Amino acid sequence: MMDENSVNDPRWTRLINRGARETIYHRKDVYYWRVRKCRALGYQKKLTAPRGRWTAYILLKNGKARTKALGMADDDCKADGVKILDFNQALAAAETWFAANEADAAPDRKVHEYPEVYPEVKPPPPYTVGTAAKHYVEWHRLHRRGIYAVYSAVRRHIVEPLGDIPLSELTPSLIQSWFENLVTTPPIIGTSRYTGRTFGPVPTDPEKLRKRKRTANGILRHLKSILNRAYEYGFVDSNWAWANVRPFKNANRKPPEACLEKQQIVALLQSAREDARDLISGGLLSGCRAGDLMKMRVGDYYGELKRVRVHAGKTQNLFHVALSVEGDKFFKRLTNGRSSKELMFLRENGRPWSYYHFRVQLTKASEKANIKPEVTPHKLRHTFASKAAMAGIPLKVIASQLGHKTTVMVDRYYAHLSPDYVDKEIEEKMPDILS
Repeated sequence: MMDENSVNDPRWTRLINRGARETIYHRKDVYYWRVRKCRALGYQKKLTAPRGRWTAYILLKNGKARTKALGMADDDCKADGVKILDFNQALAAAETWFAANEADAAPDRKVHEYPEVYPEVKPPPPYTVGTAAKHYVEWHRLHRRGIYAVYSAVRRHIVEPLGDIPLSELTPSLIQSWFENLVTTPPIIGTSRYTGRTFGPVPTDPEKLRKRKRTANGILRHLKSILNRAYEYGFVDSNWAWANVRPFKNANRKPPEACLEKQQIVALLQSAREDARDLISGGLLSGCRAGDLMKMRVGDYYGELKRVRVHAGKTQNLFHVALSVEGDKFFKRLTNGRSSKELMFLRENGRPWSYYHFRVQLTKASEKANIKPEVTPHKLRHTFASKAAMAGIPLKVIASQLGHKTTVMVDRYYAHLSPDYVDKEIEEKMPDILS
C-alpha cells in the first residue's frame, strides 16, 4: 500500500486516470512515482507503442536496483487484470512483487536512532600506581623542593615494580614484599647505554644494611604519600593495603657523628682560602645550612637585634637566627660599609658561591689541615648544634636556631650530648614526693 504522503501526492493523478496519462510525454525513460522508500511504480510511454507499460522498481540491500515488467496499461482498451492492468491492478501487482523480494530489498522505512538523553559512559581505565605516581610528582614539582631526587626514587623504585598494578588490587602482603625487596635486592652501582645496569653484591655490613633500611623507609614514605593522595581524591575506596605496612626500626640510629674540636676548627680556618674562611665561620657561628648562607644578603643582618634572617630554604620557612656575641661581631665586620642588597658571601672573583665550589674548598682545606674524614658543609652545622647542646642550651632552642619546627631531629642526634641539662632540670624543678 502507498504511504500517506504518496496518496496525497498530486502526481499520482497523472497515473490514476486514463485521460491524465495521455498528457504524459512520450519518452524512452520510465516515469517513477514512489510508493514507499526504495519502492516505486513506473509508467513507460514510448512513441512507437500504442499504449504504456507498468513497471515495478525496488532498491536492494547491496545498492543495486531490480525492476519487473507488470503488464500493459489500459490506455486504449479495457483492463483484463492479467496482461492489461489499470492503475489499481498495477499497484497491487507491484505490492505482491515487493513482498516476494523483501528478503533482498532495502528497508522500506528509515529507522531513526535517537541518542539517549544520558549516553552510556565508558568506565575509565583502572587507576594504577604509575598514574598516581605521575600525579604526585606533578604536585610535588609545584609545591615542594627536591623534585629531581623524588622523581628518580619514584621512577626507579616505585613505578618500575608497581606501576601497572591498579590501586584496587594492592594488598598488604604485596606492598610488604616490595618493601623488603628494597633491602635484599642487589644495589645498582652503574648504568651504561651499552650494557645497561650493573649490580653489586648485597651488603652484609650492619652499617651498610642500616643505611639501606633508612633509604627503604624514605621510599616507603613516598609510596604512602602517593597512595594517600589518591585515597583522599577518591581514586581508591580504602587505605587498608598500605596503612599497616611499618618502616624498619632503628634505621635512623646511626653512630654519633663527631663534631669539630677547637684545634681542628683553628687548623681548618688557617688552611682555607680567605673567601672560604668567611663562609666556614658563618656556618660555625650561625648553624645555617650552606645553601641558606649562599643566598643571604647584607640586609639580612640586624645589628640591633643581633639576628640574621634566613630565607625560605630547604624547609621553605622564613625564620631568624639569634647570634652569640662572637657571631654578632663576625657578621658586623662582614657587613660593614656594604650595600644591603649585596650577597653577604662572595667568592674571591666576586661571583656567588655554589655548593660544588664550597665543597671543593672544604676538601682542600681538610687535606691541608690533615683532618680526616674531610669536613663537609653539613658538619659545620652539626658542630654548631653539638657545641650548643654540650653548653646546656635547651634542645627546643637549638631546634629553633636550626629552623626545625619540632625537636624530633634534635632529640635524635644531640640529646646524648646534653645529659647535664636533664639532670639540672630534675634537680631544680622536681618536687619532693615522700616529704
